[in-house]
Amino acid sequence: PAILLPSSSIKYRKCQERLQFIQERYGEVKDQCLAICLHKAEPNRFQIDFHEIEKKILEEKHFIKMIIRLIKYLRNVWSEPLNVLPSHVIKSVVMQKVLSEDKDYWRRNQNLEENFRECFAELVESVERGFVRDV
Repeated sequence: PAILLPSSSIKYRKCQERLQFIQERYGEVKDQCLAICLHKAEPNRFQIDFHEIEKKILEEKHFIKMIIRLIKYLRNVWSEPLNVLPSHVIKSVVMQKVLSEDKDYWRRNQNLEENFRECFAELVESVERGFVRDV
């Protein structure tokens, strides 16, 4: 179950600053997010999902979507520790990589192997640190 909320209702300052950064970089985005109930893990908590913003970041970046699919495939065919990673973590790490580079970087640099290695290395480092920054 999920509840549709206006993004502006999230009062966490760092979240609003990040939303502003993404909006300045990618243009206007819908003022909405989903509060998704974590009913199996923690029934009294919600995960906030900015699906429209994720779509905006990945818009016209089919190359990045291929990297996400390859990492997910690797996760699915490999055994532990990768097979315990949720798709959301993989997507978050790759989108962080997208946001850390110049806006046009991914249009100019479409070396699949190099970018896959960089994103996979970042995923491994994030897991080893025990911290994956959400978009």
